[in-house]
Amino acid sequence: MKNIILFSLIILFISGCSTKKQESNNIKYFTNNVWMQGDKIILKGDSIYSYKYYDSINKIMVGDTLFPLIISDSTIIYKKIEGIRKINNDNDLVLIKDTVVIDTIKYDFCYINNKPKLILYFKSYPIVCYTKNDNLKITVTNNYKPIKFIMGGYTIGDDIDRDLLKTRGVYNYETYTIEDCELIDNRNISIKIIGYNIIYSLERKNIPDFRVNDIIKVINKKLNQQAVYSPMQKWSDDDDYEYEFYRWSKDGIRMTLTKSNYVGETSYKNLFNNTEWTLSYDDDVQKVILIEKYKNSSPQSTIIK
Repeated sequence: MKNIILFSLIILFISGCSTKKQESNNIKYFTNNVWMQGDKIILKGDSIYSYKYYDSINKIMVGDTLFPLIISDSTIIYKKIEGIRKINNDNDLVLIKDTVVIDTIKYDFCYINNKPKLILYFKSYPIVCYTKNDNLKITVTNNYKPIKFIMGGYTIGDDIDRDLLKTRGVYNYETYTIEDCELIDNRNISIKIIGYNIIYSLERKNIPDFRVNDIIKVINKKLNQQAVYSPMQKWSDDDDYEYEFYRWSKDGIRMTLTKSNYVGETSYKNLFNNTEWTLSYDDDVQKVILIEKYKNSSPQSTIIK
């Protein structure tokens, strides 16, 4: 009964907002067009693809259906049926039922490699969509306002002189390559790069205790969010380390300030113990854009060119 009432309210809500939907200057980029991620259709016209329901016998989400969108010049209100997962006794994440999700997200149109793209800023993870209509002429929008942090004079998305870097490892993924580097003149700053010299993520190591409060204040203020704090503890009973951390997550920005403490064999304490902190900085929005921009790049190796 509750589901019937909920669906009825959604239909009334969407019907009541239909006039607002037509006010969007961007509706023409959705109508009679399909936006995809890989082989998966995300949006068709002014509707979003969704599962139909959870199959409790086979324990999978099944079926395809479309739900209409409410589109403004900067946001999309959507409804989807998604699966709910939980960890079972074997420590596996399994589907247990379905649920109706109604949410509002920002979106942007842009050109990447001279092709029209639609960025959907889902709270779980942003995605970049493409259309098979490469001749579609879009107006670039800037609804997402990035929050940038600078570490060691660098930020994500900047280019960097390769002569300043020492490559420690190379990770060749299916469509792109990430290089794990460190600054030659400051080994405390680690930089992951993509596309030869574009900063993908940043990490600052060996931060002393007396610097921590200032770091927390800066991030709290800039993100307008208090850190999630976890006191020093082991993640599992047989772990040789315990961890303390502060964590932030907002609008695609992920920051983690972590300290570890070795609690294993006493004879190894002097060798493995570390009292310093590490600050990690990632930006999921920039990452999906950079991966899209530099996908299908040539694989690399630290041994051979």
